[in-house]
Amino acid sequence: MKNFMKECEDKFLEACEKISAQDQKILVACSGGSDSLALAELFMSTGFKIGIVHFDHQIRGEESKADSIFVENYAREKKLPFHLGTANVIDEAKKNSRSHRSIETTARELRYKFFFETAEKFSYDLISTAHHRDDQAETVLMNLIRGTGFEGLSGIQPRAGILIRPLLAFSKAELEKYCAEKNLQPRHDSTNDLPNTTRNKIRLEILPELQKINPAVVTSLNRFALISTDDHNFIRTTAEKIFEHGLHRKKFIEQHVSIQRELLRLFFESLQLKNISFDQTEAVRNLFIIGRGRSSIDIPGGRVSVEHGTLNFYRR
Repeated sequence: MKNFMKECEDKFLEACEKISAQDQKILVACSGGSDSLALAELFMSTGFKIGIVHFDHQIRGEESKADSIFVENYAREKKLPFHLGTANVIDEAKKNSRSHRSIETTARELRYKFFFETAEKFSYDLISTAHHRDDQAETVLMNLIRGTGFEGLSGIQPRAGILIRPLLAFSKAELEKYCAEKNLQPRHDSTNDLPNTTRNKIRLEILPELQKINPAVVTSLNRFALISTDDHNFIRTTAEKIFEHGLHRKKFIEQHVSIQRELLRLFFESLQLKNISFDQTEAVRNLFIIGRGRSSIDIPGGRVSVEHGTLNFYRR
């Protein structure tokens, strides 16, 4: 019978093969917590060439600084390249208060910006984060509560461009056990213990209540994300084939409503339009279906019009 660490390494290699991470130079995002330390150890144990990147958000003062020192010492001990970024996230969030971006959102934007800049500067092929099965369950619930379509219900994807998440097959408990087997002493982020963000409330309050109803709710939500991904990929592929030949009213009307909505999402994406709500998408869809003469409607960024059976966009 295989021991626990060998089972983890085999499962990790299988996940890496599925996302084509083999023979790549990988930048591993490491906070110092059990998830990201397990990620770094798994990469090293399975023979990958990696570097470590850490971003100090300066939210927890000396505690944040201590995390940075811990990760730097870990990288030095393992003889790995180390890249440190830092920013005062609270101040940056205040500067952008008009855009209503939260501290959490601002932190994520600055963190990933640094990750991608570092990968480009030091020629890393991929960037890996330590998102796992519990994170996936939280994300699906969070998106469902906020209101979302297939894309949101698909949750965190194993690969998006050069960004990979090979731990989605692992639970938080497995990663903590792996660290214990490796005699590691991970850092703990005290802000994760406070139910002051949507994700923390889901993790600390909502999921525990759901587990009383269904102890396997995390597994169920991960399965739901996988099914949603497969369904969305099918709809997306079908819509892309139609969109390649242009968005014409006659062909649009012939499609199922799910394909119509995906065609409009492709239309918005082709124009680099963001934050188009479901209601706005439906308004454009109904406008296109009715399509009498010359009609138009305002959406974020400009005006959509139906002219001679085609959909046009006029930017403000």
